[in-house]
Amino acid sequence: MINFWKKIKLLLCIGLSCMWAPCIYAEGKTTLVQELTQGSKEILVAKGACATIAECSKKELIFFETESAVVYMNIYQVDDYKDLNEISQLCLKIYESYHGKIGITLSAFHGTHKNERGLFGGKPFAKLILTGEK
Repeated sequence: MINFWKKIKLLLCIGLSCMWAPCIYAEGKTTLVQELTQGSKEILVAKGACATIAECSKKELIFFETESAVVYMNIYQVDDYKDLNEISQLCLKIYESYHGKIGITLSAFHGTHKNERGLFGGKPFAKLILTGEK
């Protein structure tokens, strides 16, 4: 029964993400989200937050949402500011590679996704906002 609800939750999240992001997906910007999530997970693996990229996904360390021309990325269970610094540098690099046309907002939380009350309900301890063109 629990697996059933996890699958429903995952399908709902995927469906809503696609629905909320027509501008980014319509312009072929899915690679931006892929670059952010993949690169962030690689940093977390290198720092020992998780053993593999699949484990990072299972631990629900990274969530994203897109809206118009902005990608919002939340990272959970961040205790080391060095990890956050490397992920911030990745965000800057990717932002520059898109010539600032897509905004990126990175929010970092000490707690778990579940404890922070949903996708964007908690208050982050650190936030990076890179404003895209309007």
